[in-house]
Amino acid sequence: MSDTTDSPPLLWTGFLRSCEQFPTRGAIEVAGREVTYQQLGYRAKRLAATLQTGAVPGAVPLTAVFAHRSETAYSAVLGVLMAGHGYVPLNRTFPIDRTRLMLERSLCRSMIVDAGSESQLEGLLRGIAIPLIIICPDRADVTELAAKFPAHRIMGANELADAEQWRPVEVAADSIAYLLFTSGSTGQPKGVMVSHVNVLHYLDNVTKRYGFTSNETINQARWICKRCAVDSLVFRSVHRNVHAPTWSSQARHVSGVAVDLVLR
Repeated sequence: MSDTTDSPPLLWTGFLRSCEQFPTRGAIEVAGREVTYQQLGYRAKRLAATLQTGAVPGAVPLTAVFAHRSETAYSAVLGVLMAGHGYVPLNRTFPIDRTRLMLERSLCRSMIVDAGSESQLEGLLRGIAIPLIIICPDRADVTELAAKFPAHRIMGANELADAEQWRPVEVAADSIAYLLFTSGSTGQPKGVMVSHVNVLHYLDNVTKRYGFTSNETINQARWICKRCAVDSLVFRSVHRNVHAPTWSSQARHVSGVAVDLVLR
């Protein structure tokens, strides 16, 4: 059975279409390792199903992604969207007090953390009163973390739901896809909501103007806490005419274009 639906297109529907049509083709390349659409889709579905089964009734449908340029970062963004949530990108290179403020203001009740960001959990969670579901998919045994943060529910790779448990959720195209925070240079950071349809309209125009094809490789020049970086990330997941290009950590910058690319 197809995982795609007849509902209005969302940021992840094009990605699943490529998973069905091109399962063995490269989807992303991180640190020299290529991950296929099938592999990335499997990881994203497990995270999505885990978020769905552990959802807190009445909670704001937002999940934080505390990750940076890793396979988990990209599967987390897709998994959050596929769970019917919007994601809140948190960057471990930012001052931890600023990151904590973003987490608190977003009212997230769940968070996905990659291996490289785990060391900052103690500072991030300091003073966080609301219990969180914290998913650490890069760690099998979370006994140590669970003992360290008893107020929160810590889940590791062994506790993730099966990919088959994921079910598509009806989400309106104008629903929030992600919440980006301003720099806070003139005060405290403020959250800006961006919907699925906002990004899709922009990407449709960029695709038509520059004629992107599956022969390009999209480079993530900036991380997902920046608007142009988010556009670059999801472009490859929503291309409707051809198999989406591969994301790569090694590519040149194309001045004046919202996404970066190289010809393969």
